Amino acid sequence: MKVIWLKTFLCMVLFWGILTDAQAASDRGWFSSIGSLNLGAGKQLSPGDAVEFLGIIDVERIVSPSGKLATFRFQSQIFNADAALFYKVDLDNNFEILPVIGRDDGDTAALCTTLKFANSGRNIDVQNSDLSGHLQVRSEGQLLSTFNV
Repeated sequence: MKVIWLKTFLCMVLFWGILTDAQAASDRGWFSSIGSLNLGAGKQLSPGDAVEFLGIIDVERIVSPSGKLATFRFQSQIFNADAALFYKVDLDNNFEILPVIGRDDGDTAALCTTLKFANSGRNIDVQNSDLSGHLQVRSEGQLLSTFNV
């Protein structure tokens, strides 16, 4: 009888550990901001900026309107904000990006990379695509409005 109770207890502890770890894992990783957000200390998030969530805790709604407070890393600093201001970035392995090669010629700079389909390894042809609406270019922390893709 004691062995059955011990086995049941251990199974419950294991099951609870799996559930709580799965929940904790969904609270970590890469998230994007849904809008502009002033972080203080001269830092600002623009819509779509990626941050690394370190965790989410339940708090009173007076602290965070959604009741969920996220702790995240952005530009090597740690911040807290309402978790509802972010969405989880889906990093499926549909695409692969090769290492970026950069060149700085003083008054101009260039970055080059290759996008591939992860499952086939074929290059993705983006020559006829306008990617300018999906990219942000910054110089010394300032968002540039003119750049070539």
